[in-house]
Amino acid sequence: MVSRNIWVVDDDDVDLMTYQRTFRVLDYKDLNITYFKDSETMLLALEGGGQSPDLIFLDLNLPGLNGIESLQRIRQSGFYLPVVILSTSSNSADISVALKAGANAYFDKPVGFERFMEIVRNNIAFWFDQNLRE
Repeated sequence: MVSRNIWVVDDDDVDLMTYQRTFRVLDYKDLNITYFKDSETMLLALEGGGQSPDLIFLDLNLPGLNGIESLQRIRQSGFYLPVVILSTSSNSADISVALKAGANAYFDKPVGFERFMEIVRNNIAFWFDQNLRE
């Protein structure tokens, strides 16, 4: 079974706990999840030549380099892996800029856990095109 790497970049502790809970509930045996609280640390890891992610969930409103700037750096570095923006912003200008910068998808962070989990699960299924459960 192929192991997949997912990186989550989000500075909000509650959102990070929601991601952690989501991955616990989904219980995918072949996913390695790495969490980053800022873009700079994630970019250093990405450009460091270690194990690259197969999918990134990226927040838009981050300290330092925001999600758009981070996404631009990812694309300029030649990484064309799927990047999904999950943000509290539903502003159409933010959505448009994110998609133009190379985001593969953009979702508003839902208030409810079930909807959040559904977004994560559907993106994993879409980008990996397989059922990851053992």
